Amino acid sequence: MSKLNSDTSARARPARASSGRRPGPLAGPAHGQVAAGQERWWPEAAPDGVVPMLRLAASLVARRDEAYLRASYGLTTAQYQFLLEVHKAGEMTLSAAARHLGCTKGNVTGLAGRLERDGYLVREGSPLDRRLVRVRLTEKGQAIWGAREALSREHERVVHALDRDDRARLMALLRKLLPALAGETEDVEAR
Repeated sequence: MSKLNSDTSARARPARASSGRRPGPLAGPAHGQVAAGQERWWPEAAPDGVVPMLRLAASLVARRDEAYLRASYGLTTAQYQFLLEVHKAGEMTLSAAARHLGCTKGNVTGLAGRLERDGYLVREGSPLDRRLVRVRLTEKGQAIWGAREALSREHERVVHALDRDDRARLMALLRKLLPALAGETEDVEAR
């Protein structure tokens, strides 16, 4: 089944893509159709529907960001975030980058290799400790800092669907919810 319909049993079972893999969080309506009469597909406004709606919104924003960064700069979101972290620090070790990005050093090593190959940064080994590798941005990498403003304009296009009062209400609600989510995360990590 390629689309989820209003039948609750169909919503309970995720659709399978033709490859047999489980579809991503946007399974159901095709990308771009979500805003056009797909209310039946959206999670209900019950407490258990809030988190799925937040996930859906986050997933849609992430997809837009990824598509924009790929089309405009040829970068993935992870590469872009890595470049921003290095820009803020001036230079940093791969271990520090992994901590800042919340991923493994191996993942960061792969990102650094691709970004170095594409001319965004250079890796330099320490003469005192061969295990220590520092990265710094090239001129091309420094230019990515300007992408922040362009990406911000893309985000403005998205939230333009809400008027000023709606945006203020949404922000107030999210400010109330975020501490609870952060507290739950800490509780789960402590287990």
